[in-house]
Amino acid sequence: VPAAFDSNHIHNNYGFEPLTYDAKNGLFWSTTEQNTKSDGEKNAPSGCMLRLQSYNKEGVPVNQYIYHTDKPTTKKKGSTYAFGVSAMTALEDGSLLLLEREFYVAPRYIGSWVNHRIYRINPLGETVQAKETPLKKELVTEFKTTLNLLSQNLANYEGMCLGPQLQDGRRTLLLISDSQDNYGNRLYKMKDYIQVITF
Repeated sequence: VPAAFDSNHIHNNYGFEPLTYDAKNGLFWSTTEQNTKSDGEKNAPSGCMLRLQSYNKEGVPVNQYIYHTDKPTTKKKGSTYAFGVSAMTALEDGSLLLLEREFYVAPRYIGSWVNHRIYRINPLGETVQAKETPLKKELVTEFKTTLNLLSQNLANYEGMCLGPQLQDGRRTLLLISDSQDNYGNRLYKMKDYIQVITF
């Protein structure tokens, strides 16, 4: 991998998370979940500056692009907190879907939530590869899962891929959550979910 991703530059537990393959252009794409140490602090209130890296079929680095996440929606860190890009999916036209995920675990669990936002970017469609100019992103969808007295659908989605095409022409996008081996306590434990999105 390029020197910018050397293990000495990675924040603890915020290294490479998403990976996808663009079959049309023969490119693998990946990035770190959060910015590297040289690009900013961990869980920065201004959001993350990520470096999207493409590789050819032989694993040789090709191009690198800048991607800015949204700002975190909370300043509270709770008992556990995770923020960044957790999944990526290549589409047939060469564009990419990125899943930005913010996971807040309340000190006593009740009040925990996960924000999920899926954005579409088109790095190969950019006219100029400006090294420090962020890619334009388009919001595809967003949703929130929660754990409170009325709702217990808390899910931390960390995997994403294309599903089958429906008869009416729509595509499906499959998301899978990570229950952290049924993380929780006697009253509530996280579950594994598959979420289906059509677009």
